[in-house]
Amino acid sequence: MFWQPVLDWYHQQTPRDQQVLKIGAVALIVAIFYFAIANPLISGRDKLEKKIVAAEKDLSWMMQNAARFKGNKNRQIKSNQPASQIATQSAKKFGIVLTRVQPKRNNQLGLWLDTVKFNDLMLYLEDIQQKGLGIDSIDINKSPNPGFVKVTLTVSGGV
Repeated sequence: MFWQPVLDWYHQQTPRDQQVLKIGAVALIVAIFYFAIANPLISGRDKLEKKIVAAEKDLSWMMQNAARFKGNKNRQIKSNQPASQIATQSAKKFGIVLTRVQPKRNNQLGLWLDTVKFNDLMLYLEDIQQKGLGIDSIDINKSPNPGFVKVTLTVSGGV
């Protein structure tokens, strides 16, 4: 058996050395438990707690600003500019590149924005609403770059 030579060697040691080996074995087992099991669990929990705090902060900000960006169809401001002109001018104002602008039926306009900063997008949406465009639909997708999104939206209003 594998353990027999180890046990024979152990029994040949002096009682003092045997006691030191026992203490060393217990310390080794405790260290293996801590570094292999307990420490990874603790650090993983800490990382998850930080993610939760960040997500709660984001949710709080979104809840506070939801009304600001929510389209209100009943109170839409009439504009004397075409929707495409409002969308284009506002995009330039915030440094946003409109990848595609497509007129749709019922006085709607489709807009595609690739890789735009999320915060700039929120300011852009607020601006076009203040200028008389309503947001009918919006699709926001995460971009590979942190803090950036890809957006497709449909707006209506203008002349």
